[in-house]
Amino acid sequence: VHIVCSVGISPSGDLLATTGDGHCTKIWDAVSGEERLRLRAHDGCGECICRVSSQDRFPFLDRTVEAACPLVAHSARVSAVAFSPSGRSIATGGSDTAVILWDAESGKGVRRSEAHSERVTSLCFSSDGARLASSSYDRSVLVSDAVTGEHVRRLEGHQLSVHACAWSPDGKKLASAGCDCTVLVWDVETGVVVHTFSEARAMISVAFSP
Repeated sequence: VHIVCSVGISPSGDLLATTGDGHCTKIWDAVSGEERLRLRAHDGCGECICRVSSQDRFPFLDRTVEAACPLVAHSARVSAVAFSPSGRSIATGGSDTAVILWDAESGKGVRRSEAHSERVTSLCFSSDGARLASSSYDRSVLVSDAVTGEHVRRLEGHQLSVHACAWSPDGKKLASAGCDCTVLVWDVETGVVVHTFSEARAMISVAFSP
């Protein structure tokens, strides 16, 4: 029995990404249910192994890929995953506090960021794919440039850990859900909280309507 911590669906709906035990992210064929790819790196050298079955629909998955040292290993449980809107990138976050960006076609790790001081709980790309937000047990949400990895803004206001974050459709606002029983809605450009929603229990998920 394996724990599944997070699930992501590609924009095309063909692929499903799952994270959990094993320090890796598994990519599945959403139609057949077959495993097609593993984004995994061994500690230290950063070797990324893609273990797949050959299939014409996913020709790029039928090989093993090695990433250059010292990039890539999640050294603990992978706790969050998200596809970019284009489907070309996959972001993963772990209990090791790292956020890793992967090339979805080659399976190679592109960039590793030590963005947080505690476990990463969720990841989400803005609708245009330009920015990536990550939430964490460290009570913050970090907004980064999805292309360069540059940290754009850190949003701090929750009193306890943040379990989820979500972009508004226009990319101007970001909502975060925390164990402090609040959902905060942020103006991303200014870093100011524009709305606060309070509940009687911890908030573990959040989403905007289309």
